[in-house]
Amino acid sequence: MQHGALTPLGRQSRSVLLSIRSKRPPYQSHSVPSSASSRLRCLRLGVRYYEGVAAALAETLPVWPEEAQALSDEPANEEHVKASSSSGAPARTRTRHDHITEALKCTPHRHALPATGSATKLDLSHVNLRQRLIPGTSSTTIIEGPKDPQSSPDTRSNLSLLSLLAKYIRHVDGAPSQTPPLFSQPEEDYITSKGYSLEDIRVWAGFITAGPSYQAATRLLDRITSSHHRSPPLHLLLYFLRRPYLSASALRQLITAAHHLVEQHTSVDQARPLPENAVMILFVRLVRHAREVWPPVLDDIAALLIRALQAVQINHQKPSHDQRSRLIYIYNTAMHLLSLPTAAQPFKDAAIQEAAIVRVLRSMSEYQPPLLIDRQGYRAVVRVQIAQSKTSSEQEWAELQALSWPPWKQERTAVDADITAEDHGRSKASHTLQRMREAGYTPDTWAAVAQLYSGWDTDGTPTVQSRALMGSSMVPYRTEHSIWAARIATTRTGQEAWAAYLAYEDTGLGPDAQVNFAIVRKLSEEDKRGRPQDPSLTTKRDTSRRARLFPGDQREVAPLPPSVHLYTYTRTSVPSVDTLFRQLIDRGVYIDPYTLALAIENAASLQHGIWYLRVGSRGEDIKRALLLGDPMPQPSAMPSPLFSAFIRLLCRYPNVNLSKVMADQSELSKLSSIQPMLLQGHELNPLHPLVHAIELLSLFRPTSPVPWVNILRAMSSTPAGEDPAGMFTRAKCSMVALSFVNHILSLMRETHVDINEVQLLHICQAVENMAVACWRLTKYKVKSALEQEPHLGSFKLDTIRDAYQAIEHASDTSKYVKNLLTELVGGVDRHAALATDTASSQNFALPRLLYCPSPVLLHAHIRALGWLGDYNGLLDLTRSMVAHQHKLGEQRKRDRNAEDLMSLSIQALRVFLERRWLPVKSSGDSAEQASDAARQNDVLTRLETPAPVEIVEEVERLVNSVDDWPSWPDEEEMAKYCRNERFRELEKMYMA
Repeated sequence: MQHGALTPLGRQSRSVLLSIRSKRPPYQSHSVPSSASSRLRCLRLGVRYYEGVAAALAETLPVWPEEAQALSDEPANEEHVKASSSSGAPARTRTRHDHITEALKCTPHRHALPATGSATKLDLSHVNLRQRLIPGTSSTTIIEGPKDPQSSPDTRSNLSLLSLLAKYIRHVDGAPSQTPPLFSQPEEDYITSKGYSLEDIRVWAGFITAGPSYQAATRLLDRITSSHHRSPPLHLLLYFLRRPYLSASALRQLITAAHHLVEQHTSVDQARPLPENAVMILFVRLVRHAREVWPPVLDDIAALLIRALQAVQINHQKPSHDQRSRLIYIYNTAMHLLSLPTAAQPFKDAAIQEAAIVRVLRSMSEYQPPLLIDRQGYRAVVRVQIAQSKTSSEQEWAELQALSWPPWKQERTAVDADITAEDHGRSKASHTLQRMREAGYTPDTWAAVAQLYSGWDTDGTPTVQSRALMGSSMVPYRTEHSIWAARIATTRTGQEAWAAYLAYEDTGLGPDAQVNFAIVRKLSEEDKRGRPQDPSLTTKRDTSRRARLFPGDQREVAPLPPSVHLYTYTRTSVPSVDTLFRQLIDRGVYIDPYTLALAIENAASLQHGIWYLRVGSRGEDIKRALLLGDPMPQPSAMPSPLFSAFIRLLCRYPNVNLSKVMADQSELSKLSSIQPMLLQGHELNPLHPLVHAIELLSLFRPTSPVPWVNILRAMSSTPAGEDPAGMFTRAKCSMVALSFVNHILSLMRETHVDINEVQLLHICQAVENMAVACWRLTKYKVKSALEQEPHLGSFKLDTIRDAYQAIEHASDTSKYVKNLLTELVGGVDRHAALATDTASSQNFALPRLLYCPSPVLLHAHIRALGWLGDYNGLLDLTRSMVAHQHKLGEQRKRDRNAEDLMSLSIQALRVFLERRWLPVKSSGDSAEQASDAARQNDVLTRLETPAPVEIVEEVERLVNSVDDWPSWPDEEEMAKYCRNERFRELEKMYMA
């Protein structure tokens, strides 16, 4: 047997899993047919959207009648449906009306509608998945709207708080008062019998219909923590968590509210804690939003789940056999949800996810006997381990791998004999997969793919251990194509990847989207490696202390080995992406949106990218929307990766007019006839790629941060030009770019998209570009007395005036940047300490900061404030860094080259405080200029004058007070830092 005999732990796990049976009503005694069982397994593994899966998994738990009433207080209309085809027995179906969604659709509050999944995805949020395919069992159907939209809840069989709330929203629309009586006397009596009042209904309506998520979350938290009002029903919080997007600050409030609700139900004076299914649904929806906007809180959400489940077990004393089965199911599902990739920085957040999973595993081990880990739990651990960087032993193995293929270990010295495949070649994920096999779980395609990423092929040959993001279900890994896609992804060079692709073609498996995506990614990186890089997009840094990257740690491909004897044989040469794309199109292969987006994003030219879109996309409405800006009947039908890739394409080629790449004259005339966008009263050219990109962002308002990052990155690029004429162009472009940044941020706020670290990084770079360019132009104007030259045109005169005004209002720009950092980082909310008021809440404390800035962001922020001359801002920033030094230290452990970047940040503090790139007497020389330029000299003097000695000494004291930080930089380090081209440009102007 390939993986050995079944161990005692495996036999115990198998016996427990086989004993789990579906809960059935007492009047049913038939068993589950094998066909229904297989269909049930396919259904569980086939739902791709993880929240739908998780909600379904939560609802597989049995719901007692009183618990169901406590969860939603929602009546269900029971109807008889057609008999089951397998048994002939009539099945009983409960139809559950989604009253609040139905009411919101009749009001202007469309923003409050819950997220909608795919049209082909089953809505399993109120379905017992274990019973769904069992003939004769009861099921539940969601009805989003009644036949008569104006029907009143009292015309139905029963009343509920949610139906009455929906009636209030529909008829009153959240207004503070309503002259005629809205509710009948029986309805008012029902509300009173539940312990609430009409005022509570009004407050709930305002909470549901509120626009910004933070305001609504604050209203709910105020109501829950108020000692004068009864806490709202849990279903209100669950419904609000169905919103498609929540800000991090709103999520902080909602997690605190959830904690208070759990504590209220688990206190000693409560008769019954929250039901398990309610706790699980709450956990599912909190995790979804945390993965999107605030990953550091995943560990706290896991603690909240454990606290609620432990309270249930305290009331039930020792768990029964069925209760243990449910707990095993809940805990393993929780690990699965916690392990799914986060939205912004999935690889960096893997350490946070690992800590949350460890907390769950520790809780499982506290039961007697410990709860078992099922296949889903093992996969969660493997998923997180594959996303993490290599350990020291794994790095030693990677360093000894041969440059030929397969990469067997190649000993260089006698000491290398101690580095074995078992101790060093087997990664953490590989060992976990081995433990899963020992527990009795047969290897499947998912495990084979994970084994490839962990460093070993299915035939026992080594591969390149690679960091990867494993999917949320088995659907992408159920075929042989998935294994070949992983084989292509775990190569080092374009030649090795192409050899794997040719071997895949020889198998005759046929085209596959995963394989196409894997080879296009490798070939795209190979094309970029041989393509000259734009110097304006690169930054010269000292690479002497940079952390070494091993194969598999980065997306970029490695160059070919130094000797041809180490090459991998391929019957054809490695093609470019363009060549492969044309071959696939000629063969009639369907290009999926992800592969098409990858080709468009990395196109060698704007014309190539547009051609990829024309021939690769099968949706004419999608092509017209992207190329011409035509509105789509359903904007949600626009594939998110395709939209982000096209925005990235436009931003990569800002100097190529669209008229040069639009071959169709009708399309060109249509695009030219678009009403031009106005920026500060000036009409913009609709044929400019960046203007077109902003128009698309304004039209579709994406909630994904990727397209917003792309457009802000384009605004932070530095225009070329060292001569006086180029100096004017650079200053004008930098000021216009900053105006675009303000417009883009306003669009983001209207779309309720929070700013993230990468976006703020590019904003700081745009501010720095503006400050440097305007400083240079103002200095050049004062020295050359340009206002006396009659040949200057209106463009140069306007640019000089705008540059001076930009420098004059540097304090406003500095305040603008500091406010953005405060918005990103957040702070201690007035409700943040409420969770720790009681003794039972000692282990619950949310992070003080919404986001801990990385050293690269701190360095960019210091440079932006430094160029603007905001010395008090630098002092305040240093104080904040010292106050949160422990969080900054944890962040540096997750970032590569963090110590080097932190050293640069400390060096930048002293350089900008002391103005070390300027001559010593530069400020005095500036003050001696002619009287007609006195105002300009005052502005320059403010920028040129170093910080007061007291501020410099205080910053030095603060920096030296932290042991983990680099020491205060010396003269040599500052001289090395000032070798940057920007410092030299200004230094030349002062030395001339």
